Amino acid sequence: MEGGVIGPRTQNRDRRFARAAFIVFIALVALRVAALWAVRYIPTQDGPSHLANAVRLREMWRPPDTPVDKLYRLNLRPNPNWGYYSLVASLSFIVQPLVAEKIFLSLYVCGFAAAAYSLARAAGAGEHAPIAASAALPFAFGFVFHMGFFNYAGGTVLMLLAVGYFWKRRDGFKWKGVVAVDLLLIAAYFFHLMPALFGAGAVYLLNGLRVLTAADRRAAMKRAGWTWAATAPAWGFPAYFFAVNTPAYYRRVSFVEQLQALARGDVLVSLGSGQAWLGYVAVVVTAAAVVWGIIGFVRGRRFEPGREAAVVFGALCVVMYFALPDTAGSGSMVTMRLRPWISVFTIVWAAAFLGRRSRFVALPVAAAFALAALGSDFVAHRGYDRDLRAFNRGWCTVEPRATMVYIDYSPEVDRSVRVFCHAGGYYALARDLVDFSNYEVDNSEFPVNFGAAGFRPTAADCDYGTPYDVAYYQDVVDYILMWKAPSGYPDVANAKKTYRLIYDAYGLKIFRIKGSYRTPGRPHHPNAVLYPTASAASR
Repeated sequence: MEGGVIGPRTQNRDRRFARAAFIVFIALVALRVAALWAVRYIPTQDGPSHLANAVRLREMWRPPDTPVDKLYRLNLRPNPNWGYYSLVASLSFIVQPLVAEKIFLSLYVCGFAAAAYSLARAAGAGEHAPIAASAALPFAFGFVFHMGFFNYAGGTVLMLLAVGYFWKRRDGFKWKGVVAVDLLLIAAYFFHLMPALFGAGAVYLLNGLRVLTAADRRAAMKRAGWTWAATAPAWGFPAYFFAVNTPAYYRRVSFVEQLQALARGDVLVSLGSGQAWLGYVAVVVTAAAVVWGIIGFVRGRRFEPGREAAVVFGALCVVMYFALPDTAGSGSMVTMRLRPWISVFTIVWAAAFLGRRSRFVALPVAAAFALAALGSDFVAHRGYDRDLRAFNRGWCTVEPRATMVYIDYSPEVDRSVRVFCHAGGYYALARDLVDFSNYEVDNSEFPVNFGAAGFRPTAADCDYGTPYDVAYYQDVVDYILMWKAPSGYPDVANAKKTYRLIYDAYGLKIFRIKGSYRTPGRPHHPNAVLYPTASAASR
């Protein structure tokens, strides 16, 4: 670090720089929030399903007054995934669902920025904390965000806030702090399991570092033991989850593949190979932070738990990244979710070693990186927004409170999420449809499930690659939506036998069951649940 006698002129210069860095940081956060509101549809893979089910959760609090309402049940088990649905469902009472989604995501951006800033301050970055938070901001987005893992995103913010809060107060941790950390980690669990587990483990690890580096080991051990006991409630709900959910399926990705994905910076590449350059920039920024941190540490020649804990967390994320399975039970993309944390903790650690000269390089680099990521995402968002607006123009041809399946036939694009994979959720949302292709309602880890057992298609039956059996399910499915169905594909020919093509534009085909094949309101199949159907007069 750069030392020397600090005079009044230097102090004034430091204060001016700190104000300028903070203004740049706030401006970058404001631009990110504004970019969310500049489009109607934010392109994500799972987002439409999440939003449709959040609105369905809102309806669950009212007495069921329609056949559609009676098809669903509220899953009151204390599982994760409640956070996003509860907040968006509550907001949708007073604003439109798409607006509620944007409010949640705006809170996420602000929360992530505040958490990164708090972590940097706790790690000793001081007036350079805005630089670290600015460089960390792009990692709030990327692949995990555009996959639509909004519960995971919310849990990450709460985890980072909990760790930063404890980290800053580690030497004078009182009951008020204990309650705050426990509540933050418990709230993180109700968003997602992984952040809750990592946050609780980080608090325990910080205590261990304090003991190892303390001059008075006995006193340090006593303080650590008290803190460990006081934060034990944070482990309660994760323990419950593992007690009732035993993953029976694991899938690992080879070490070489994981290393390649890390070296390419895939964490920020999510909307097509055109963003590949952004991934490499992220790798360079992270690598530069590692090098700068090592240089600063060697010069200091002293291990400081409050500062070095950040790189310990980053190293722990690397170990978990290569050691954990990529899929465990219903939890997927475990390793991808860890990649942003590696960079965030590394950047926070490196910021503690910035000096009066190096900060004049670090601030422009951090701001340029954040603006480059913002610009890349914004251009992609505008393009997808136009496509999604065209996709949703056919909703007026669909009668409300009917049943539907949606099948996405578009091919996978390298290093890109499938934005239209669950886009049928927008139709279910707009017309209050029963969407059999919605994977969440068949998953007991989500708040809203199908309550009635009976004959119906499932999300697995609507996956592209497994031919959809049109005739088998025609008794209970009113509408079939097909996106980018290949010309001459058997599903299209089969649908035309018993369904009428009522909409064909912008790559979307909508089929409605012919009246002669269904008695309205009474499915033919003897084991079928009585689902609402469109009126025969309109067919």
